[in-house]
Amino acid sequence: MQAPEAKRAVAAARSIASALDLKVGDAVVLQTSNKLAVRLLPCDVLARVAPQGQLVAQLEIEIAQLDERPPYASSSANVCSASS
Repeated sequence: MQAPEAKRAVAAARSIASALDLKVGDAVVLQTSNKLAVRLLPCDVLARVAPQGQLVAQLEIEIAQLDERPPYASSSANVCSASS
């Protein structure tokens, strides 16, 4: 993920967290490769963002769906288009 894409990915993660009423004051990029991992503070959430059109998170989605704990938010097609 190039710098301009990473900047948009961080902005998308912050926006989605705020839309879920999570307080976001800072975003710390932990990893950037084909997807971005960013820690949002002070809500202490790890967000992973992948470019639109890439199915890089399919395994992660399947594993999360097997987890019996309720999610904070479900994945949505709208999330993918937030960076458009």
